[in-house]
Amino acid sequence: MLGTILVPLDGSEFAERALPIARSLAERFSASLVLIRAVMPERLGGITTLTAKHFETYEQEIRTDQALADRYLEHVAQRLTSKGVQVRTRAVVGSAAGVICSIAQSDPVDLIVMSTHGRTGAQRLIYGSVVDAVLRAAHVPVMLVPARS
Repeated sequence: MLGTILVPLDGSEFAERALPIARSLAERFSASLVLIRAVMPERLGGITTLTAKHFETYEQEIRTDQALADRYLEHVAQRLTSKGVQVRTRAVVGSAAGVICSIAQSDPVDLIVMSTHGRTGAQRLIYGSVVDAVLRAAHVPVMLVPARS
């Protein structure tokens, strides 16, 4: 039986392809959805000497990015709750794979439903694969929705 389904989103159309399947499962099993988004600003990447001003800027960017992520998740949640699905949202600071696996382990999650982004070759080497990391580390089943239909 499914009680809670975790759906990681990153704001992309590809990630949202997991929503119809997650919604269908939630309706069928009277489960709730937890929509999450990892917040990880990358704007300090090239800086070699950090000052207090850099940290202030970074903290402000995190707050801004987290507020944007919260608004995005609430918007998606409203679409689902209007159809009778019970939804919670969480925007968490950290790497995508780390956030997904951490929440899946700390919360009572029964299934992760997530979309692939369809990267192959050099793109996959450069950007890595959140899906690969989640598949290796998750302690619950993971259902993958192909990026391309």
